[in-house]
Amino acid sequence: MDSRNTPTSRTNSQIAENLANKGMPAAPPIIPPKVLPGVGVSVQAEAQAETTTEVDKKGSSDDSERTGRSTAANGGTDAELLAGHSCEVEVEEPDVPAPKGVLDKPMSDGSGIEQGQHGDCWLVATVVGLQGTEEGRNGLARTVTASPQGGYDVRLYDPDGTERTVHVTKVFSNGSKENGRPGLVSIIEAAVWQREQDRVHCGTPSRGGLEAAQQLLTGKDPEDHGMYPWTNKAADRVTNDHKDINQRIAEGGTVIMSTSSDATFNTRVRVDGKEPTRQVKMVDHHVYTVVESSADGVWVRNPWGPGNRNDDGYTFFVPKGRINDLFKAVSISSPLP
Repeated sequence: MDSRNTPTSRTNSQIAENLANKGMPAAPPIIPPKVLPGVGVSVQAEAQAETTTEVDKKGSSDDSERTGRSTAANGGTDAELLAGHSCEVEVEEPDVPAPKGVLDKPMSDGSGIEQGQHGDCWLVATVVGLQGTEEGRNGLARTVTASPQGGYDVRLYDPDGTERTVHVTKVFSNGSKENGRPGLVSIIEAAVWQREQDRVHCGTPSRGGLEAAQQLLTGKDPEDHGMYPWTNKAADRVTNDHKDINQRIAEGGTVIMSTSSDATFNTRVRVDGKEPTRQVKMVDHHVYTVVESSADGVWVRNPWGPGNRNDDGYTFFVPKGRINDLFKAVSISSPLP
């Protein structure tokens, strides 16, 4: 069993004090955006979502869900949080009983997973990738087991590879769900909260960023590459090496990519076995799951899930020529032990 004291979200003053201790200048205080009751999306974000067209706004926004579902804020550092990110969520710790019988039925392909009101797209995108393959589902069945004490035991790893068992009896009422209800992803989210505490809310995992969930779940450092304007190494890795990437995914590994800009564009989406062209919106400071690679680009899925206003939860295609513009990093993990 592994548990920690009940966390509290970091306030702006606490973050400022942390910056001062590091000798870093504090950014101006945040004026919190107006939030629509019961919706969880700021008026500013909603207005921006309605007016955004084909743009590349580097470092423009956070993970304030333009789906109308979530207020997740995926920043990276305390300075970024002060510059425009908020760690505040309505529910700060798991508050409802973990769902019963999750392991008694076949695991789904993850297409119904929805990120909740927390800034943990880095985690949810990883779980989406795992549930998307047979080997990934087999790995999750080894990672999450029914506990003799009731609830579930979740196997996680320290940065040095030490295995830990986290006992979960409650999940977040405002957290990630599957098909509108708490599910396996909710249990994993609650377990990771015990290890990462308020970083689940803020989108700032303690052990790096994009690859944090992959390391937590596998105990191994993933292969990661940054996107740089002077090299196509990362884009080439996920396209030119598409056979290897697809094999990694099929073997139960995950491939996730974090964004560097907002953009709206027309592209192919997968709907009922067809690939019509539709408009999708991608947002900055967010993480997408790569479900398939080709020489021409990658097929990705948004962890916001079904019905979100940006892409309806469909798997959609990002051409190779746009990868460097839209993404800032890719992380490729080993299968779950």
